[in-house]
Amino acid sequence: MSSCTGGGRFCAACPTTRPDVSRFGKLAASLGGVLAPQTCPACGERGEADVLCDACRDSAVPLGEPACGVCRLPGRFPGEEPRCEACLAGRGFRSACAAALFDEPLKSWVARLKYRGERTLAPALGHLARGAFERFCDVAAYDLVVPVPLSPGRYRERGFNQSFLLASAIATPHGLPVVSMLRRIRETAPQVGLESGAREENVAGAFAVDPEHGEPIGLTVLLVDDVLTTGATVDACARVLMGAGAAAVDVVTLARTT
Repeated sequence: MSSCTGGGRFCAACPTTRPDVSRFGKLAASLGGVLAPQTCPACGERGEADVLCDACRDSAVPLGEPACGVCRLPGRFPGEEPRCEACLAGRGFRSACAAALFDEPLKSWVARLKYRGERTLAPALGHLARGAFERFCDVAAYDLVVPVPLSPGRYRERGFNQSFLLASAIATPHGLPVVSMLRRIRETAPQVGLESGAREENVAGAFAVDPEHGEPIGLTVLLVDDVLTTGATVDACARVLMGAGAAAVDVVTLARTT
């Protein structure tokens, strides 16, 4: 049996003198928390790295009641099962919900993520969106989570898809796969500033199922985007998924306008 020849020093061959790396790791993590305390990614105050602090979370304006029974648009609508005008006309998705109104300070946080590349905000904003998912949806009913895709040009410019980051934050704690099953097959103008009809025309025929990622035949899909305005984008995506055989498509967004 071999004996240690380390001369009293740590010997890699001898388990009795090998350093307890796990203890050093725990100590380093503990010291790191003291020397560089975690901060809220939105306001910079002390908090947790991947969630909003209490003050920031409370500043996100919740969606009011009553609301449309399909898309959660706040307002009073007629009927036993109230529907807004757009949902009465028919949607590709079964339901939609959002975590908060697209108002300040949430509007600024979304802009910082999308246009300033502050990706550290994504887990915290995704955590906020996950709250809406867990509140309004039957979590166990879904087979996969699909983010609304960016065009190739916009993806190259931005370097990431914010909807994919939000989808990952929603899906991972529940063990759901995030599948980039949709792709944009043509460039579209930004939806910002367009009226409802123009938004629908802008995204008509812009999406397709990506054959490299399979098909949603018989699957219940959760579709994720950052902001819902008229619903034209998620409606176009949902219709493509339903046309490819999905059993149902529900939508979760971080925010929505009124």
